[in-house]
Amino acid sequence: MKQLIRHAAALISTAVLAASLSGACAGREQGQKMEQCTGRIYTLRTAILYPLIDSFPYLRVYSTDAQVVDGTPEAEVRVEWDGGVNRPANLNETLKLGESATLEKVGTFTLIGMEPPAHGKRWPDPVVCFEQDPQLMDTARQYAADNNLYFRPDDEEARQP
Repeated sequence: MKQLIRHAAALISTAVLAASLSGACAGREQGQKMEQCTGRIYTLRTAILYPLIDSFPYLRVYSTDAQVVDGTPEAEVRVEWDGGVNRPANLNETLKLGESATLEKVGTFTLIGMEPPAHGKRWPDPVVCFEQDPQLMDTARQYAADNNLYFRPDDEEARQP
């Protein structure tokens, strides 16, 4: 009996979350005008690390939590460098829909949407726009050189000893 009650409570909670998220997302698309993303769009699936630079897995973005609070989607967005010497700063920010956070010499991250839970998932997936800082490639190149990492196959300077 307790198991049946727990299952029913979990089902109701999931339905309420999905309904509130659907309403929040629908309201954004119908009523709010968001700035268009001129950068790269990431849909941050739970427990997946997304590299910000192709073929360079040492700088990545991911989300650890996404939810709707009082009808407003919000998500925790993290940007991290691998360990090593002269490691640049990381980012760990909770963003509400439309809010941005900037990581110096990396770029700006804006929460532009939320995908509702699907396929048996309990949590929504945040959608983030990444606007790259002009210094990102130089920052990554320096980090790679300081840590003896291969940077990019087409970057002759990064392969120099």
